[in-house]
Amino acid sequence: MTNPYAPPPDDHRRDADGDAPTDAPTGAPGPQPGRDLPAERYGRRPAAPQSPRRPEDPAAFEALRSRLGLFLLLLVASLLVLTLPLPFQAASIVFSAWAVVVGARAVAAAWRAGIRRAAVPLAAALVGIAMWMTLSAALQLALWPVLQDRQDCLREALTTSARESCEDRYQRDIEDRLNGLMRPADA
Repeated sequence: MTNPYAPPPDDHRRDADGDAPTDAPTGAPGPQPGRDLPAERYGRRPAAPQSPRRPEDPAAFEALRSRLGLFLLLLVASLLVLTLPLPFQAASIVFSAWAVVVGARAVAAAWRAGIRRAAVPLAAALVGIAMWMTLSAALQLALWPVLQDRQDCLREALTTSARESCEDRYQRDIEDRLNGLMRPADA
């Protein structure tokens, strides 16, 4: 009994014209994938039919551009506010939180509109950065008194040793403040 799944001998493999196959040398053993046997036989899945991609809406892309422009403006404003002295740095949390909302809405709207350009993943990454900035600004608010004392001390320090003293006191105050925040409240 012969194997029905075994490849035919080389002398029996011919095209419709009667010529030897062109994709394999004449002495190549066995059938060739895609030519003689289906792809499933070789562990590959057949190509799934591609769903037709709907074209991008130009109005949706323009809306994405304007939202991303506002988003980037808010991020830059948040970064610029961080360079100001302490009372003004608190506005950074407002700008970065606003940037998170605008950016997340822009990414969601672009995804729903079918826009699959490089701007969408980039905007999603920038939303993550804006979230990080928001958390950083929130931590700054939690450490406000310590940061205010450090800023005042550095403003009044005239010598290098005075600056080092300010930094040492700042480190101790930060550790004390963070330990106080981490301890459970006594009832």
